[in-house]
Amino acid sequence: GVVIENTFTSIPDMAKVLFSGVKVLAKLPHWCHKNKYLSKYKMCRVVVPTLFLSGQADSLVPPRMMMELYHCCASPAKRLMQFTQGSHNETWKCPGYYQVLAHFLDEVFKRTTQPPVLHPGVVCFSEPQTL
Repeated sequence: GVVIENTFTSIPDMAKVLFSGVKVLAKLPHWCHKNKYLSKYKMCRVVVPTLFLSGQADSLVPPRMMMELYHCCASPAKRLMQFTQGSHNETWKCPGYYQVLAHFLDEVFKRTTQPPVLHPGVVCFSEPQTL
């Protein structure tokens, strides 16, 4: 399986966010970076179980990018967990974070079928198929 936390869709997309007021700088990654980390285009090839952990209070990477990656993911067993108080570097401190992660790993390794106990401020989006 794959676990993705507070990740951007691509370097060019992040440049647009970070340098929105300076169009020349927003184009810089197209000219300078060999690897543009085009995650949103690679997600369509991901078919293994995938867990997306998204801090909704992330002030660096817009949470909408995690939602976009989730929708691009081709895995029939994908889950997006949104933590309302999760920031870019501290989503792991949110209540329920480790329970969600442990449940995902258990499901990937087929050790349990019990759903995680969700805490207030945690929202789960799942495809119809279970992990």
